[in-house]
Amino acid sequence: MKPSVSSAANTLLCQLSDPEPDYRPLPFWSWNDKLDPDELRRQIHLMKQSGVGGYFMHARSGLKTDYLSPDWFDCIRTGIEAGDAEGLQPWVYDEEGWPSGFAGGKVNARGDWTYARGLRLRFLDDPAEAVQDDTLLGVYPLPQGSAAPYAECTQSACPYYIDILNEEVVRVFLETTHEEYARRFVLDNTAGLRGFFTDEPRLSEGPIPWSPILPDEFKARYGYDILPVLPALYLPYGDYRAVRHDFWALVNELFVHAYMEQIFNWCEAHNCRLTGHMMMEESLYAQMTGTGGVMPFYEYMHQPGVDSLRRAINDPRIPKQVGSVAEQLGKPHVLSESFAMTGWDMRFNEMQWIAGWQFVNGVNRICQHLQGYSLAGMRKRDYPPSLSYQQSWYGEYHRFNDSLARLGKLLSTGHKIVDVLLIHPMHSAWVSYDGTNNDELQQLDAQFVRACELLGGAHIDYHLGDETLLARHGSLNADGTLQVGKCRYTAVVVPDCLTLDRKTVELLAGFAKGGRPLVKLGRWPQLCAGRPDAALAALGTQAAAADDIAALRKVLAPALTAPVSIAADGAEAADIACCTVDTPAGVRALYLVNLSKTDGRTLTVTLPGEVCISHLPMDTLTPAPLPCIQADGVTRCTLSVLPMENLVLLAEPGRCALTPPAPQKRLAVSPDGWRLTALDDNLLTLDSCEYRLDGGEWQGPKNILHLMKELLALQRPCDIALRYRFVCGDLRGCERLALVMEQPAQFAVTVNGTPLSFADEGYYKDISFRKCSIRHLVRSGENTLMLSACFRQRQQVYDVLFGKNVYETELNKLTYDMELEALYLLGDFGVYSATGYTPGPNGSLHTDGPFTLGPCSAALDAGCLTTQGLPFFAGRAVLEKTIVCGPDAADTVLDLGAPHAGLVQAAVNGGAAQTFLWPPYCLHDAGLRPGENTLTVTLYASNRNMLGPHHHSKGEPLSVGPSSWTGEFSWVERESEAVVITPEMRKQNFWQDGWNFVPFGL
Repeated sequence: MKPSVSSAANTLLCQLSDPEPDYRPLPFWSWNDKLDPDELRRQIHLMKQSGVGGYFMHARSGLKTDYLSPDWFDCIRTGIEAGDAEGLQPWVYDEEGWPSGFAGGKVNARGDWTYARGLRLRFLDDPAEAVQDDTLLGVYPLPQGSAAPYAECTQSACPYYIDILNEEVVRVFLETTHEEYARRFVLDNTAGLRGFFTDEPRLSEGPIPWSPILPDEFKARYGYDILPVLPALYLPYGDYRAVRHDFWALVNELFVHAYMEQIFNWCEAHNCRLTGHMMMEESLYAQMTGTGGVMPFYEYMHQPGVDSLRRAINDPRIPKQVGSVAEQLGKPHVLSESFAMTGWDMRFNEMQWIAGWQFVNGVNRICQHLQGYSLAGMRKRDYPPSLSYQQSWYGEYHRFNDSLARLGKLLSTGHKIVDVLLIHPMHSAWVSYDGTNNDELQQLDAQFVRACELLGGAHIDYHLGDETLLARHGSLNADGTLQVGKCRYTAVVVPDCLTLDRKTVELLAGFAKGGRPLVKLGRWPQLCAGRPDAALAALGTQAAAADDIAALRKVLAPALTAPVSIAADGAEAADIACCTVDTPAGVRALYLVNLSKTDGRTLTVTLPGEVCISHLPMDTLTPAPLPCIQADGVTRCTLSVLPMENLVLLAEPGRCALTPPAPQKRLAVSPDGWRLTALDDNLLTLDSCEYRLDGGEWQGPKNILHLMKELLALQRPCDIALRYRFVCGDLRGCERLALVMEQPAQFAVTVNGTPLSFADEGYYKDISFRKCSIRHLVRSGENTLMLSACFRQRQQVYDVLFGKNVYETELNKLTYDMELEALYLLGDFGVYSATGYTPGPNGSLHTDGPFTLGPCSAALDAGCLTTQGLPFFAGRAVLEKTIVCGPDAADTVLDLGAPHAGLVQAAVNGGAAQTFLWPPYCLHDAGLRPGENTLTVTLYASNRNMLGPHHHSKGEPLSVGPSSWTGEFSWVERESEAVVITPEMRKQNFWQDGWNFVPFGL
């Protein structure tokens, strides 16, 4: 019998049942090959079935249709018309690669006045050593005790990116890109092209930016010249704190105005929307190198956004920054570009965890990174995964997207209860930054993170207050509360700071005078706009100090309108994040996220008043009442959360008289005794070969990607022959054996010396992976596949790879003419390693091989199919087992444990299958009967074991980029963007001989 649902809760369920496209995910659709309109339409139809709300048509490396050409715009037209026909929202990404702003190089082609510039400082022993050209800005005597007697300041230029502080340069970008779309298409919020995604615009040339417009702008703003005091930006030179504050305030404002505000105004005038995210949104140091502070940019986005990289979560400030501005300025949607670099084995529970961490902190819409039009060549290694038709579970993907959309709508259409404003110390970073991540800056950053985590751990929701936005939108209400845009705050917390702006000081002084809680966490600032200020110092004496969660809860308790306690073991559970929303249906929702990847918790949730509490799963929308205790004016319930789990609790006024339900019998399903009843074709990946160049001696074997790097280094065409070897055992039971390869027309192929006329039998996994049967040419024992061709690239490829000081804009749109890739064997065989498997890092499995093809067994231990003939498998496996139950079978829950699979479906006795995206993998009301029952489980494998990376020393790296396949160090090896790369880090190599896989099975 289903529990009864109140009318208000029922209204909420109806509102969430089928969210509109506005609340559904908007993935990056990577346009990364030669585009075909029919294929575009096919993929759009599949996207509609997958439950997304639209897509960003995104020019990306590998694109073979000329960007902004007539053919490009024809494909955009197809994307718009087919999207509208399917009820999806077509958006366009505004650049070829990233960062946005250079229009694929067309802006920079206008001349050096458009180039990005930076300020450089060099020490001199003699003024005569200074450069004697127009890059020189000044030569300066330095105080005694400095590193040298003199310093010169010069301006450097980057011809590959733009002067982003100059609105005239950005206007060229608008004319070259946005105006070209406006000339051809309907731009509208509800039909046609919905808007533009702008990606990672940034200050780009060196640690401190420059622009020819800065001296005049600075003099007009502050009344003094910047040129005589330039060393203050790098050194403790003169009144350097004040100079730095003035300089960075101007740089940040010019950037916001020239770029984001100008593009926002253009979109407003053309009735379309602007979304995207900034570069380097993480630490204070990262923001100094990229923007000078990200929060002011969000005012000028219709749908402000961030990105979330890696298979991990971070501290809360990244989503808090954008979520705070959105709520303060009444912007209902907050987008996050998510799941990049998580790798091909990314699971739905991990995606839910990463999304949940962001949603609880202010994000409410996901932009999946990414959906690949093609996986040819380097595209399969483009910061994977591709969450698209290439996945075995894609037909069930709508379940995940429905869940995300419901959660996003729940959190974005209600009123989030936030009483506390935490001042952002970005302007303190201005006065501390000297072009390096110095100790003072690191301390500011660490204390800021601590303040965020203390508030979150105390379960006191908060917004961040950017001082630039406070000056524009802050005021005091008649009751003494602080108003920022649409948000009203009853308490203010100031973290460790060096300086505050004048308007901030005035607001805080009035706030404290009204008797509202003003709290300090760390040092109280002594500077106002970088200058000593006695009144500010005196204000600090009125602020209450708090050093831990208990102290924060005590001092802030009088200001909280809806206090929440989430406790474990007698204290607030700091690893459980939460937010509270009053929904339009009149139901209060509490959203909880377990931030721990490894530990579950038993929690006691305490809410004010007498309320009934129920759990509402977003995937099923079937609320389940929870047993509660109501006493002393509060309601308490106890519940358990799994690692990475997120929960929505609904609270409605009323008496709660529920008692705990009778425990059900749990039957754990063992991994033995399974029968393999159906299996998609199996794989063997061949990623190394012997090779011969220009008819010379045979060399190798060598990994195919290392070989391609060697050929590129020649910077010339050459004739190549590639010899792949594989071994077969008994193949009498093998009916199907196909070669899967990319670009077969570019190669002459032989199998065991016999020329292969590649009879294309369609694609496997991806439109670029073409298959052709070779069963009739394969024999027991050793077999050879020979490929020969002329390897060549355009000169432009060599210029980008080997040119001097080439900026990332060129690398991010690089397209090869020819690529060397692994080959795949596909068929009804097993793959067996001669050396067995051992545990590797991050839950991986390692073997040294070599591999032999043989018959696939039907009787398996289902615990790990990877080691039983399926190490490269990337499809679906159907298993059956007989389960014997006693007379209480109907009340028995089947527990499948913790399967290693992308998605799991299970059914009993031929009944309806239950689909599992994440734990717990338990079948309730499964139709069990006394005696024998047939349990059928379908496991969906990821593409990880097919595509790799197979040779990374971390086994299963949790941060994956192109270099993960070659073992070279790259920026993806950092734990986060806040980590500064050192020369020692660059020397690291992560290559490992042998093979690494992930488990697949029950």
